[in-house]
Amino acid sequence: MNTKPQSVNVTQNAVGLDGYFTLFLSNIVLLATAGLYWLWLIKVVYQFSKHTPVLVQDCDLIAVLGLRPANDQITAEFKLRLNRAVALFEQGYANSVLVIGGKTGNNTHSEAELGVRYLLDKGLSKNYLMAEDHSRHTLENLHNAKRFFLNQPNQIAALVTSRYHLARSHRMANSMRIAHRLCAAEDELKITLKTVINILKEAYFIHWYEIGKAWAYSVNNKNSLNRIR
Repeated sequence: MNTKPQSVNVTQNAVGLDGYFTLFLSNIVLLATAGLYWLWLIKVVYQFSKHTPVLVQDCDLIAVLGLRPANDQITAEFKLRLNRAVALFEQGYANSVLVIGGKTGNNTHSEAELGVRYLLDKGLSKNYLMAEDHSRHTLENLHNAKRFFLNQPNQIAALVTSRYHLARSHRMANSMRIAHRLCAAEDELKITLKTVINILKEAYFIHWYEIGKAWAYSVNNKNSLNRIR
C-alpha cells in the first residue's frame, strides 16, 4: 500500500461548445416530444432512488462521487456518501476508497481533498485512501475514474452516491464500461420537496446526456465520444 493518498492526474475538461450544443439540441427534442422521454426518465430515476441497496458484494474498491462544498466545508449530503464508504470499508466490502472530485465554485480545496480529510478524521488509514481531484461534474468524475481503473484492471467499484444521483451515474459508468455496483448513501429514500426537485433535475440531465451521446455517435464527433466512453 502507498503511504499517502494517491492523486490521479488527468486533463481537466470544461463542458465546451459541444456540450452547449447538445444542451440546445436536447431542449429541442424535449419540446418536440412533449417531454414524454423526460417523464419516463423521471420514473427511472425514482426507481433507482427507491430500490438501490446500501450494501454491495464482491467489490475491490469503494468510489465516492464528490459534491460541491460550501465555503470549503463539506455538506451534510456529502458526509452521507463518505459515511457510507466508511461503513462499507469497516465491514470489509472493499479494501480501498477512492474519493472523486476537483475544485468547484469558489472553494480553494477540492472535493476529493476535503473528502479524504473527513475519512482520515473517521479513522481510516491514508494507506487505503486515494483521490482524483481534477473533475468538476459527474461525467468528468467517471471519466477520470475510468482512467484510474485502466491502471488497475479487473476491479469492480462500489459506486457510492446520493439516491437521486444513482441512475445518471449508472448510465454514464455503463457507457464508459466501468465495472461497478451501485450503493446508495442514504438508508432509504425520503420524499421531500428537495428530493422531488433533484429527481426532476436528474431526469433532465440524463435526457441531455442521452441526446448528446446519440448525436456524438451519429456524427462520429471524436471530441464528444472521448468524453463519454
